[in-house]
Amino acid sequence: MMMRIISMRKRTRSISKRKKKHKLKTLSLGMEMTRGQKGNSGFRKLPEFTKLKFLTLQVLADQTASILCWTPLIYASPVLHKFKLQLQYVKPLGVEGKSRRKIPNRPHQCLKEVELAGFVGYFIDLELAHYFIKNAVMLEKITIESHSTRVLSRPRPWMFNETKEKQYAKEQAMQLQKILPAGVKMEII
Repeated sequence: MMMRIISMRKRTRSISKRKKKHKLKTLSLGMEMTRGQKGNSGFRKLPEFTKLKFLTLQVLADQTASILCWTPLIYASPVLHKFKLQLQYVKPLGVEGKSRRKIPNRPHQCLKEVELAGFVGYFIDLELAHYFIKNAVMLEKITIESHSTRVLSRPRPWMFNETKEKQYAKEQAMQLQKILPAGVKMEII
């Protein structure tokens, strides 16, 4: 397990001891999740972010990671209106990604917009899309940007292929349209 946001975990614990509610309105976190990231137990007992309306996660991950470990942070934000994932995907050779987690049932009453940038159509982003479709009661729009997010300075043969991989991501996004609740718009870019 490799994560670069370990210091945030420590700060969150110290914050939760001082106050139960926070006035934060916008939060952007960056993290690296590789080599079978299974969960983040440091975020299971978060304080409630009663004013947080915009949350962005910038994630560098491989296909063995699961972003569902961050759903406690989303759930601790009861008035969250917009969630954005900016995924930078690293596809290691010979590693198959597969879903390991059951999608939690935690309804969000205020979440209206979800944006998944860097969508690749593998379990890492599909399970998160399913999470929002299942739990965002007031969801109005999902935007899926299936484009390459180059991580390394020079191209590698296992990186996002602009034609075949992008087409696969778009096909997977279109499959999500079949399970969208009535009235939810999906934009695939």
